[in-house]
Amino acid sequence: MSNKIVRQFENALKSVLRGRLIRTANYVKRHRVLSGLVRKPIERHSRLNARLRRMVYGRDGCVAEDGTPLHRSLSPRSRRILHELTSIRTGRPSFLQADDVLTGDALSAVRDAAARQAPGELSSSRLADLARELNLSYPEPGRERRLFVDVSRLSGRDTGTGIQRVTRSVLHELLRDPPAGYRVEPVYATVNSDCYYLAKRFDRRFQGQDPVGVVDDVMDAYPGDLFLGLDFDAEVVISQREVLMEMYRRGVRVWFLVHDLLPVTMPQFFATPRIARIHENWLKTVALFDGVVCVSRSVADEYRSWLEAQGALRKGFQVCWSHNGADVERTVPGAGVQGVAEDAGTCSDHEPVFLMVGTIEPRKGHEQVLDAFELLWSQGRHYRLVIAGRRGWMTEEFVQRLEMHPRQYNHSGKRSLFWFEGPGDDELKRLYTGSTCLIAASYGEGFGLPLIEAAHHGLPLIVRDIPVFREVAGRHAYFFSAENERELADSIDAWAELYRRKEHPRSDAMPWLTWRQSTRNLLSRIMPDDKDGYAVSSNVAVKGLDS
Repeated sequence: MSNKIVRQFENALKSVLRGRLIRTANYVKRHRVLSGLVRKPIERHSRLNARLRRMVYGRDGCVAEDGTPLHRSLSPRSRRILHELTSIRTGRPSFLQADDVLTGDALSAVRDAAARQAPGELSSSRLADLARELNLSYPEPGRERRLFVDVSRLSGRDTGTGIQRVTRSVLHELLRDPPAGYRVEPVYATVNSDCYYLAKRFDRRFQGQDPVGVVDDVMDAYPGDLFLGLDFDAEVVISQREVLMEMYRRGVRVWFLVHDLLPVTMPQFFATPRIARIHENWLKTVALFDGVVCVSRSVADEYRSWLEAQGALRKGFQVCWSHNGADVERTVPGAGVQGVAEDAGTCSDHEPVFLMVGTIEPRKGHEQVLDAFELLWSQGRHYRLVIAGRRGWMTEEFVQRLEMHPRQYNHSGKRSLFWFEGPGDDELKRLYTGSTCLIAASYGEGFGLPLIEAAHHGLPLIVRDIPVFREVAGRHAYFFSAENERELADSIDAWAELYRRKEHPRSDAMPWLTWRQSTRNLLSRIMPDDKDGYAVSSNVAVKGLDS
């Protein structure tokens, strides 16, 4: 280790003794070299003398006994309280004043707590725990309640899936029109973190602002706050179970959005048994708190029955439901490839365009649909099939077949098969607008967001006859129950004949919610006593009007 680095490290540690804990924590955080030195056992750096090791181990509370920087698990307010405790302990002038982050009884409690500590209890970790407890026990006077919205998956990577489209759209509405008396704060955690963080950098990017210089601080949740698990990352929630339980015991309301139970009810469509085990663990974990909002009545009934069968349905646990919204043109743009949808051409009565939207995975029925279209093409039908969605799991052979398919290339001057991998929202809108019909061939779904999006554009629907599609589409879709490609091909031909005669079921009268209404419905389920005026009379609306 060079003399220059040693001097930098010594100066950083000496500044702790001068009462500049916060500045030092940020200094170490910004400089990876120094941060790496702090994390390693100090004894490994022979150039550091015993006095400096004592400065790190317990003298000023910036680093725990295992070498972990304490600022990583403390919010800014907790760090200020920690500094007050260490100031009292070392006899230095008080950092906090009566008009600072603590006032009155709270400031007295901090000083009394520091004075009562026995010499053997004055470790850095103990003081950090005490600072955290005091912070959570004495909220800032006049503090506005928080609605913490979990975006753990979206903040890390936006893959443009249906679940992430829901997360983006609901978060946009919450930030645009927060519930009365609440401040909306996106938060995140990782499987390795021991707390949730305010997603300030993500929030800046999400709202089109520059995140440079913004730091993601530790989240502080107080009684009366609300935590909404909007995003879906099962492993993160499982890893944060104790953190969430501590919030729940303190009086924070904790709710989760449940999209489906498919890994548990249809494990054959998922890559490994581990996925089903993780999802089952997640379903049991979220059942420990106030309640869940499912994206459909079908999922709510299924989840309630599953909890009863598992003996995990607690008294007072609420299982509600609220449909997702539509408004593709108002959906916040996500990641994706743009500007190639025009290649699919425009639809006509003689060459209708059939659209499939969703991640390519076995459950979605892509293989059966392609088999049916190959049969129809062999019979001389001039149909076009457009698949919009990223590649998923257990689809290597199908994706290879799709990529090498001769219909992907010019056939007698025209293509009849198109695959748009990872389409963006603008491109997806063009696909909905330019297609003749949406095919939803899933064997199982939690909701079926493409049905709502297609209906918003007046696109007719051909859908598999499963309960959730009956719930969402009702009499406004053409249902099929094909066991093989021949039966599906016959159903497509039958629909095409109805379409030619203009006798097909129409989706333009199908009930659907805007994202604003969907978000208000969601809030009406989770807000205490509906006191903020978010109660809605029904889970569905017709073209933007509550029914």
